[in-house]
Amino acid sequence: MGSLGAHPIKEYREKYGLTAMLETGTGHGEGANIGVRSGFTKVLTCEIDKDNWNRAMDESNRSPFIQFYLGDSVKMLPTMLDQLNEEKLLIWLDAHLGEAPTDKRLPLEKELQILTSKRDCRKDVIIVDDLRLYDRTLWDGAFNVFEHVKNPEMIISKEEIEGFFLNHKIIVSTKNEGALVFLPRESE
Repeated sequence: MGSLGAHPIKEYREKYGLTAMLETGTGHGEGANIGVRSGFTKVLTCEIDKDNWNRAMDESNRSPFIQFYLGDSVKMLPTMLDQLNEEKLLIWLDAHLGEAPTDKRLPLEKELQILTSKRDCRKDVIIVDDLRLYDRTLWDGAFNVFEHVKNPEMIISKEEIEGFFLNHKIIVSTKNEGALVFLPRESE
């Protein structure tokens, strides 16, 4: 799990006129709280693990700016996106390993399919966390993907993720667990 705080969220919000934040993988609520501290007054976040969900709500002091969803991100994402049709979004996809059931540990590919089929993302900033999982050149390093995933060859690749956002400028961040950052092109 990386940290949304490793990215200049307030700068992105101001530069691109972002009006809301969407997060998958709430964890303990750090990302949602960073969103609020960065000036977002509408943050939607979902978490599959009930203990994490409860802790996140407690740690946010039940902020009126955060809407918490409990459930599988693949099932919750369409509902969340329906509430954000008119918004320019910061989208934080935290493809968690965590304690989720094995078949739910890596929802990113399905999340991307849902996201790009339900909205035009050209004006959104998208951050995909946990690059170490998707960049196969990192698998031989200190992180051993084989300890976490039975068939890592089935994981969507960095290049396949990039293919979802060809209209964006791509930044590869190596902070924390690594991330792919997709920024709107300046001319749009």
